[in-house]
Amino acid sequence: MKKAVKNVLSPTPGALRRFALVNPNSGCGAIGRNTSAIGCSLLLLLVTALSSSQEAQPGPAQRGTPDYTLKITVPVVTLEVTVLTNEGLFVPGLANENFRVLEDGEPQAVTSAGLIEAPITVVLLVEHTSDNTPLQQGALLACYSFLKTLKKDDSVALVLFDKRPHILQDFTQDKAAIHTALDSVGIPLSREISFLDALYDVLDRLEKVQGRKYVIVMASGADTLSRKILDQVIQKIQFAKETVIFSLGTVAAVLNRQAANQLRSFADMSGGKLYFPTSPDEYADAFRDMGRLIRNQYSISYRSNHKLEDGSWHKIKVEIVNADGSKPKYQISARDGYRARKLTQ
Repeated sequence: MKKAVKNVLSPTPGALRRFALVNPNSGCGAIGRNTSAIGCSLLLLLVTALSSSQEAQPGPAQRGTPDYTLKITVPVVTLEVTVLTNEGLFVPGLANENFRVLEDGEPQAVTSAGLIEAPITVVLLVEHTSDNTPLQQGALLACYSFLKTLKKDDSVALVLFDKRPHILQDFTQDKAAIHTALDSVGIPLSREISFLDALYDVLDRLEKVQGRKYVIVMASGADTLSRKILDQVIQKIQFAKETVIFSLGTVAAVLNRQAANQLRSFADMSGGKLYFPTSPDEYADAFRDMGRLIRNQYSISYRSNHKLEDGSWHKIKVEIVNADGSKPKYQISARDGYRARKLTQ
């Protein structure tokens, strides 16, 4: 039986804090009772002389040294980057010097670059309302196929939403548990859609998870009941670390352009991609493409030139350069920026 991962989406008690108690070292022993009066007098004179000598030496302020400390925070930014040829083939063998990163238009020095091979964490976020369309039904069926693309150490959770999110299965490495959760899906009763609330809630819970995280949204993009507004969700995505959103629209873009644009924006901002599958075969193609993008990624890091974490938005652009300085025409997917967390005083 494959192991289940500690619940993250479901509420769990807070972790206990541990404190280390350090006993202070004891000082020197007391002078013995039999010590002569002359010895005590000499010891007293020696201590007095040493104290006078230390007081006579100039302190930091007297030497001209500034009497303050300066703390500089240099944020390390890590990006997941997919590089494909125009034919859609993965480009292997890239090193630090092949990546050129611009942050707010300023070049940044890439400190590391390498292929990612670590396990992934995936949330399947599926709209499930009484206005169920064949495309929405196809989204649920496509989840079964997606499970086949996961490796044994990958973790996955299943969340359905209508007027509120429903966690059918918290994170687990047991793919059979996800199958069981999918088999338990009943007839949807509500027509209301809280898409923004559901996405915000998933992103909020994912902050507790380490490593690469993916949210696969299968939804119309419409919203009728959310308390969260679009700007709040956008800011949540901007703060999210190592989190990529793939969007699969379950309503044709021409029928609701605003909803389609939202789905596209969420994917583009996080370095993901938008799909509009219209048949089981196209769903299968979309999941194969997502698997190719997820499994063939570089992780690159750089130290930002911006020293202050002031809560501002920093625009990122990633380019590929050859040894001779030329730029090949590759398809590059990476998040388009990040928002620095504001330091609390």
